[in-house]
Amino acid sequence: MNLFSAFFLALSSNLDNIGIGASYGIRRIDLPFWSNLIVAIVTTIGTIISMCIGNVAANYISSHPAKIIGSSIIAGAGVWVILQSWIAPNKVESAPQVLKEMSSPFAPLKNEMLRAKTILALQIKSLGIIIQILKEPWVADMDLSRKIEGKEAFLLAFALMINNLASGFGGGMVGINIPLTAGMTFVLSLFTLAISVKFGHQYLSRWLGKYASLVAGIILIAVGIYEFFV
Repeated sequence: MNLFSAFFLALSSNLDNIGIGASYGIRRIDLPFWSNLIVAIVTTIGTIISMCIGNVAANYISSHPAKIIGSSIIAGAGVWVILQSWIAPNKVESAPQVLKEMSSPFAPLKNEMLRAKTILALQIKSLGIIIQILKEPWVADMDLSRKIEGKEAFLLAFALMINNLASGFGGGMVGINIPLTAGMTFVLSLFTLAISVKFGHQYLSRWLGKYASLVAGIILIAVGIYEFFV
């Protein structure tokens, strides 16, 4: 049954990838394999670290309180994700809208405005940058090359990693298998980003991207409740 919790914890951690990948696919922003690999490695490392910290913390608490705290953190992270999706829902634009923007005579001006916005974003605190990337994934393309490479991939990966620390910590506290979760997180990260970028222009991908945060939140709540009662 540990397989159940490990899989759904890893799945919930990677559902944001669908919204991000769909945004890139629609805007024709390429995510090369090596950049996708960087994202998968960084998010997996974040999962391992957060789960290990949660596991160590659980050793200083008796098993029953640790289970209550850990499952509550997982469910709480799910509630937070859902609230965030309602307050600031992921905006996955339609392909015709994006193509119209790209062909507009004002597109160069918009690109310069986006560049200025990105430079301004880099001047604020790191947390602000992370929040901005999660809300507007294309901002990670800092040089406007329509390709996520190098430091841009690390920035995107760090944003996704930070977003999943709480659920990983809770998973470690309740004793969910760390290697199993890490392995699934790595594979699902590679898969969800690659597929959503490739098929981002299709309706199903855009629909999944739009509701990814809501689904991820529901899954986390379900895992938290499940771990509380097992």
